Amino acid sequence: MSRQELLKIGVLGGTFDPVHNGHLAMARAALNKFGLQRVIFVPAAISPYKTGEPVASGDDRVAMLQRAIDGCPEYRISGIELERGGISYTIDTILQLQRDRGAGVEIFLIIGMDSLLEIAGWERIGTLIDLCRFIVVTRPEFKPERLTGKNKYWAERIIRPDRSNIIKLSFPVSSTGIREAVRAGSDPDQWVPPGVAAYIKEKGLYRL
Repeated sequence: MSRQELLKIGVLGGTFDPVHNGHLAMARAALNKFGLQRVIFVPAAISPYKTGEPVASGDDRVAMLQRAIDGCPEYRISGIELERGGISYTIDTILQLQRDRGAGVEIFLIIGMDSLLEIAGWERIGTLIDLCRFIVVTRPEFKPERLTGKNKYWAERIIRPDRSNIIKLSFPVSSTGIREAVRAGSDPDQWVPPGVAAYIKEKGLYRL
């Protein structure tokens, strides 16, 4: 099978606690710019890069993702990290996706530029770079000089010299900020899709 015939799949991982409009903007931009046929959202069981376990349960986070992607047939959700349990390493997920989908798939790993600030600590990062292509989504205000040492070394291997695998987006929102706002009594409507906002309210998520 030629490279042109490969099924192009984007993989966007995270805790999605909750999924928000920024995540969806990342997925849509990657889909459109790189001609992906599908984007798979992979909620983590436990992220190796964040302190503690997610606030919402795995079932709740999957349910919010389902509401967020409703009506978007090009989006999918994979529960492989939740099913595997423990700390969710991206290398294990990519290897499993490749085994499950065979040789006819080209995988694009979608990450935020902030992830490059700790990329040297990623499990088997060299192997991961060999296995898939990276799409790096960055805020316009991100300063490249924040990358230093080993993180800079790996980032330079990930980012193409022509920078064609970088997407610039503005989305002043984070899951942490949303949780804090909801805890303080704000509605999440402005930051998440309507179905997700309704679910958060129905379940009383992120309240004290």
